[in-house]
Amino acid sequence: MAIVRGAFSQLLKPGLRQALCKIWLLDGEDDMREIERQDEMAILHPDTSAVPVWRRRPTRVEHPIEAWRAWGIEITREGHDFCIGSHKVHLDAYLKSVAADCEWEGPVMRSHKRPVDPAYWDALRLNKKDDPDLYYMEMRDTFDLAGIWAVKTKEAAIDVTHMYRVSTYGRIKLWGRVAQFTLGYRAEACMIDELWVRRHGLWNMFNTRNDVRDRELIESAINAVVKSLEDRYQCKVNLA
Repeated sequence: MAIVRGAFSQLLKPGLRQALCKIWLLDGEDDMREIERQDEMAILHPDTSAVPVWRRRPTRVEHPIEAWRAWGIEITREGHDFCIGSHKVHLDAYLKSVAADCEWEGPVMRSHKRPVDPAYWDALRLNKKDDPDLYYMEMRDTFDLAGIWAVKTKEAAIDVTHMYRVSTYGRIKLWGRVAQFTLGYRAEACMIDELWVRRHGLWNMFNTRNDVRDRELIESAINAVVKSLEDRYQCKVNLA
């Protein structure tokens, strides 16, 4: 899948995220007043300096945005063949998101909706009195959750692998509508550019008998995982 030049970058102040979270702590009349206040913010005033940052036109950039992610690895006994002595074993490996129930079937991934896009929220404004809960859920999903999450640096991605106890991190390219935060991004679409897999993590995964006599078997399995990831995601896979 080709990357189209002309991705969009949308800045979002941390204060807005905090404000949206606080909404969930309100109820009754305070709740409705908060909705009205947000609606007033959504109006595009002639003075563009008064327009909330998330309402302003996206800034055009000429290349995809480079970012980093971490993943877990799932392995099935189907797919590629690798030999252990006189035996042939089938193996297939794929990536899974660490904080969401999401399998990455290929190198390109798209979010279920564009992040920080007021159009989704606006579509429900006329129905907010009939179903305020739905209105809230759409606002929270669009401004607080939607998008493919990523961090800005390799070091931050490595920290994520430690936090979630996974063994894979990689460099990705983001495009489409992209929300930028202090430590990372949420993007409409991304493509995997290069992967790193911790050898120690794979070794522990396959060394189920904790026996050094299985070294040849384990090394064959690790090489099969690398080959499977390279074929699925069409990128270079490094052992770290």
